[in-house]
Amino acid sequence: KSGNSDLRLFKCLTCGKDFKQKSTLLQHERIHTDSRPYGCPECGKRFRQQSHLTQHLRIHANEKPYACVYCERTFRQRAILNQHLRIHSGEKPYQCPECGKHFRQKAILNQHVRTHQGEHFFGALQYIKQQGGTKSCLPDVIQHGRSAGMPLYVRCPICQKEFKQKSTLLQHGCIHIESRPYPCPECGKRFRQQSHLTQHLRIHTNEKPYGCVYCGRNFRQRTILNQHLRIHTGEKPYKCQQCGKDFRQKAILDQHTRTHQGDRPFCCPMPNCRRRFATEPEVKKHIDNHMNPHAAKV
Repeated sequence: KSGNSDLRLFKCLTCGKDFKQKSTLLQHERIHTDSRPYGCPECGKRFRQQSHLTQHLRIHANEKPYACVYCERTFRQRAILNQHLRIHSGEKPYQCPECGKHFRQKAILNQHVRTHQGEHFFGALQYIKQQGGTKSCLPDVIQHGRSAGMPLYVRCPICQKEFKQKSTLLQHGCIHIESRPYPCPECGKRFRQQSHLTQHLRIHTNEKPYGCVYCGRNFRQRTILNQHLRIHTGEKPYKCQQCGKDFRQKAILDQHTRTHQGDRPFCCPMPNCRRRFATEPEVKKHIDNHMNPHAAKV
């Protein structure tokens, strides 16, 4: 324990973070040990806390206990309901520090902020094209990027491919000008086809043109509707070759298969870590813990 006479805190010996309750400290320590004692009986995915497993089980049960008072849509988590309510209230609490534009969700703000970085990135790429795309112009390009405030990238902001040198990244980036010609006017994300942009824009407009004939729920994409329909029909077309268990989605089958293999294909890219994870969402959450160690861990 550590602290003063008014408040006794429990300190994590790994990262130094303090907690008011020992039970909260014990939950937190599972982040460092990767202890996940709570397993899903349906798909085998494991969780650090019982509450996280409870939330996850609602996916399989299709349970949605949180209802919108305006449109009666229901949600699995209260946090997602709160995000949805902003559509009705018009509240946009997250502001871009560069241009002042407001957003309903922090994730959309973060995506938008990258468009400002992308503007500098694409400015440098256009300069390369004007100079014929030759290596001889790269010193000028790098100086152009610095004067425009372009960050020192180690990762392509378009496809996330990593590079050891900024000059190599800029050379690589030229392919994106032609390969992703359709930018989103809201968040700047780029797409190879107009149809992909059209689908993406429905995120911003909340348009959901595909309706379920059983429960009336609407979806942005026909493929997601088809997945949803299996909840009503009971169809589970994806079978585990090891234990014979059936699943509605291939992604859930793939996740389940790793529980048999002990496979952890996703590696943390941070120096001095290199921990491995079974799923991409798990490694992304882990990386967020590195980037923001004082935030609430999941």
